[in-house]
Amino acid sequence: KEELKKIRNISLDSDKLSKIMFDRKSLKQSIITLNYNITLTGIVQHLKGLWREIWIKDKYQYLVPKEYTTDIMEIFVNSRELWLLGKVVYHTVRDIPSISKLLTYLNDIVFLLTSLKLPVVWETPTKIKVSVSTITYKKSQIKKSVLTKSKPVTLSLPTDKLNVLGIRRSFIPNLVHSLDASNLHMLVNNISKSIPFYSIHDCFASTIYNIAAIEVEVKNAFLNIYFGDVTFLENLHEQFLNIVSSVGVYEKVGNNYILYDYSHDKYRLDKKPQLYCIIPKPKGKKEMFHVEIPKIPFDYNDKSKQEFINGITATNYFIQ
Repeated sequence: KEELKKIRNISLDSDKLSKIMFDRKSLKQSIITLNYNITLTGIVQHLKGLWREIWIKDKYQYLVPKEYTTDIMEIFVNSRELWLLGKVVYHTVRDIPSISKLLTYLNDIVFLLTSLKLPVVWETPTKIKVSVSTITYKKSQIKKSVLTKSKPVTLSLPTDKLNVLGIRRSFIPNLVHSLDASNLHMLVNNISKSIPFYSIHDCFASTIYNIAAIEVEVKNAFLNIYFGDVTFLENLHEQFLNIVSSVGVYEKVGNNYILYDYSHDKYRLDKKPQLYCIIPKPKGKKEMFHVEIPKIPFDYNDKSKQEFINGITATNYFIQ
């Protein structure tokens, strides 16, 4: 209801929309696809898939079942109301502090690397190197010399230029896929060879008597990646710093920028000062730009890390 009030200039029945309830299942797809840079249109499409579409009075209406309303009565919403509801869900989900901080950090990192014309590459927890190096293609039309009246054929030819926008958009989805693959690698190595095991991406299956053992190993692999002695995010940050260091990492002392040697306090991210790098000057500019290197968004102490470990170990949501 509070989110509905933030959206102005729309004369809709916000009281009706505020009666609609969402559970974990109905929002899960929208939340997990945030990593894939889902748009507002994508969120609206998710909502459309939740409710039955009915043609009423020359337009489509969407029937919200009574089990998803506060007064236990069915509600019809039109396309415009559905769009408003999607807007509320989109902004609410994106404003979850942990998600917002992580997405901002990762987007800032890939923006920095591409601005410096550095490779976007990382090593997964299972020591596999992954790089995102999308190139641009140039379209060229050719005409057949024999059939002169035929339509020309369009070819997409690779160039030697990187598709910077494509790299920035695809970085987070590729990072997430690499982590899912790492979880699977660890899982396969840890489960007993006598257990029948099937997997498609991040979905796992086995016989009913073995699923409990697989559930334990799925959680163990997850905890090992994200809450080990050195978390993957800490490791990833150091990898990016190593890449940026090829063009120089600096610390600001007074009004001067001094080359910083961070090798002595590796993984002690809480001890690091704000670091900078130098962006080459744009055309027509005389000065170089010192840009802040994004800081890692989370710093888990032993107590908070143990709370996450206990919660993940006890959860029922990993295997359904």
